[in-house]
Amino acid sequence: MFSDIDSPTVTFGFNRGYSRTVSPNPFYYPNIVGPPTLALESMQPERGHKPSTAGSTMLPSINTKIAPGSLFTEYYFDHPMPVVLISVQGRLFKVLRYFLERDSEFLRGVLSTMQEAQTRPLEIEGVSIREFKSLLDFFYRGMYRSSADAVPVSEWIDLLAAASVLKFEKAKEHAINAIDKASEGPDAVEMIFLAEKYGIERWLRPAYISLCKRKEPLQLNEAETIGMEKTVKLIQAREEFLKETLCIRTVSPLPSPYPWPSRSPLPAIDEAGKIVDRVLFASAAVADR
Repeated sequence: MFSDIDSPTVTFGFNRGYSRTVSPNPFYYPNIVGPPTLALESMQPERGHKPSTAGSTMLPSINTKIAPGSLFTEYYFDHPMPVVLISVQGRLFKVLRYFLERDSEFLRGVLSTMQEAQTRPLEIEGVSIREFKSLLDFFYRGMYRSSADAVPVSEWIDLLAAASVLKFEKAKEHAINAIDKASEGPDAVEMIFLAEKYGIERWLRPAYISLCKRKEPLQLNEAETIGMEKTVKLIQAREEFLKETLCIRTVSPLPSPYPWPSRSPLPAIDEAGKIVDRVLFASAAVADR
């Protein structure tokens, strides 16, 4: 029923009635522009005719003997244990050890003691699953991130956290630059928190200046994030900046007898920076001396 008697039928799948005793011909890559082709059984030449291999290169067999000096050592990975089993917060990761050893002096020392098959995973503490995943995403997918906004800024912060704890200095610097360039980066309070936690001094001054000039008062949760000592100093800096700003606004220039506009007092553009340096960083500068 529902079949055409005059039409040839083709059987597919497991009902296909033939057995194969010879493997198909190997791949040939012609020396012309275009994808490689596979010579199928239906395309084989007639018996007794030897196909020409001129202009083609046969793929080497896996059993091909390696000539001495033919290894490109920089990209010939021959470690007896190329992958490593890692446990982060009870979740298992099985990844190549190459990136871990290459970019982290800390993990390079740890993995140097592991030259045999693992009987248990290497437990990593101090990072979360999400942070460690961001680190692996950076190594395995980072080349596809064309800009700082290619991923949410939270992923760059996760990368910063993992790279800081596990001593991936280049990955850490990459995360710092990406956070700097992100169109929607962390607010000033979070920047201070991250800078203090991961030792990024260049973020502190701009963040404190931003809070010093901000019209809205500090909130309780912001004070808890910054810390009591820095909060008291920041309040002092805000009061000094407010007084300086009010003094400038109360000064009115005398009427000018000239037809062109007279010059009014310039606002203290960098006054907040000077106050922040004096109030929040003066003690640090003295300590460095």
